[in-house]
Formats: sequence, structure tokens, C-alpha cells
Amino acid sequence: MNASSEPQSLLVGIAGTVFFVSFLTVSFCVASLKYHIDETKIRGEKNIATIFKTPIPPEHILTPAGRRRVFIAKIAILLLVLSVGSLIVRNLVLGR
Repeated sequence: MNASSEPQSLLVGIAGTVFFVSFLTVSFCVASLKYHIDETKIRGEKNIATIFKTPIPPEHILTPAGRRRVFIAKIAILLLVLSVGSLIVRNLVLGR
């Protein structure tokens, strides 16, 4: 291993770690959203079946803690996309 390949391998390691941590964060935040639904807001809805079509409930029925988790998940998704993008750009630039 020569000295010129070490910064690239460090970049891959950092991007991989950011990807892994972001993936775990998104998984945790989305999985725990079902515990942060405001019951009083859900009782006011006319058609409850339309709310739960996706695993992520709409933000207007979440508690403040649930809204924070959605915000954290959005930031983690952004970091996930950026880390994958940095790996793709690195591979395109270096031609590997």
C-alpha cells in the first residue's frame, strides 16, 4: 500500500461509517414513530385507514417528540445520500 492510496481509503471508511450510522438512525426513527402518535388528533380524523397507508404517519398527528424524530430521520437520509454520492463521485473521478 503506497502513501497515495491512504487518503482515498480513509474517505471510503468515513463514508461507509456515515452510511451505516445514518441507516441505523433512519431505521430507529421510523420504527419508533408508532409510539409518538397523538391520540387526541387521531380521534379527530374522519378516515383513519388513509393515515396508515405508509409506515411513516403524517406529521400533523405526531407528538413533538415524533416530529423531532422525523426531522432527525430526514437529516440522516440526507447524510446517507451524500455519503453514497461521495463514493460514486470518487469512483467516477478515479476511474475505479
